[in-house]
Amino acid sequence: MITDNIKNSARYFGLHKDLQTVFEIFRELLDAAPNRIEVEKNGIRCNGWRAVCSDFETDGSPKVLEAHENDIDVHMVLHGEEGMAFEQAENLEPICEYNPEKDYILLKGASNKVILRPGDFVILYPGEAHRAALDAGNGGEVFRCNVRIRIKGE
Repeated sequence: MITDNIKNSARYFGLHKDLQTVFEIFRELLDAAPNRIEVEKNGIRCNGWRAVCSDFETDGSPKVLEAHENDIDVHMVLHGEEGMAFEQAENLEPICEYNPEKDYILLKGASNKVILRPGDFVILYPGEAHRAALDAGNGGEVFRCNVRIRIKGE
């Protein structure tokens, strides 16, 4: 897992051909976040991936984590503070069968936690389990955007 701030996003452009575009969109959304811009219900589509923005209230401890086998998952907080649990999937116990159509498996077990503030992002590779929308210590509403980019089977 990589965690950083959008101001340093150029460091990661070489990791995948679409990351520069993803971060350009995230930067535009971050600049507009106080106005809660409306994004199409289906999100922003580009090169086969989709950016989805959502408003939500954070909640308690991680109940289950998810991991992907084929996609990079990129999350960036636009407003508020969000906790995210993470752990290597191999260190967790599966609680369901892998869903190849939606590219995820649900897992349980001990995890670490990072706090994301506006402009902070995480890049999660296949096998890196995560649980988003966790309370960052002060509750409250979060506005976040995430993108899943296919890296296997492109």
